[in-house]
Amino acid sequence: MHRVQYANALHASHYWDLRRTKPVGPHALVFLYASLDPLFADPRRPYYEIKAASRLFRDGSDVQDLPALLAELCEIADGYLAGGGVFDPVAQMTQAGEPMPAEARYVGVSVSTLLGTGDALPGPGGMGIPGRNLVVMSDDNLLVVERPARAHEQAVVYSTCPHFSGGGVEYRSWLPLSPEHQVHPAWRWLQRLNQLVMTGQERKAAMAGTVDGRRRR
Repeated sequence: MHRVQYANALHASHYWDLRRTKPVGPHALVFLYASLDPLFADPRRPYYEIKAASRLFRDGSDVQDLPALLAELCEIADGYLAGGGVFDPVAQMTQAGEPMPAEARYVGVSVSTLLGTGDALPGPGGMGIPGRNLVVMSDDNLLVVERPARAHEQAVVYSTCPHFSGGGVEYRSWLPLSPEHQVHPAWRWLQRLNQLVMTGQERKAAMAGTVDGRRRR
């Protein structure tokens, strides 16, 4: 969840820094991938790093409505998959991404939303803009991550999956995702986008397997 929260904070920072030159919209897209951390080599307790690839949108009337924006992205992804094609969001739907190995595994998609992006900002700089992330994991679990405007306040995570504490100080408050959280119309399209990414990953793996098989022969 740190990676999701950090992505929302970066979104707020870009919004603030670019507000007078190339304003960005209130929503951003984040694809999440997991890769084994080579520093933790114990196969009995593998440790995964979460990497992200993201896309910001230039501000405008066409990116204000989140469900409509996600529906358009789903249509684009469907186009890539048409006729047996492959949809790889890192290559085809993002602008920036962290370096990640080829074997990094897709684990979820998130949409970052800034809350209060009008003229009256609730705090100094981009970090004074609170935010929210809707997250659909590859196993279909749903999460809502609420990032407060003040850094000293706890972020709140609402989740359909149980939370197991690793001990130590908790920097986030974990609560069950209520039915009220799940009525947001954007969920339908974010879940659809997750399904399209999964289909693209399966096709990509199948094509790689076919190529490897030919090479072995």
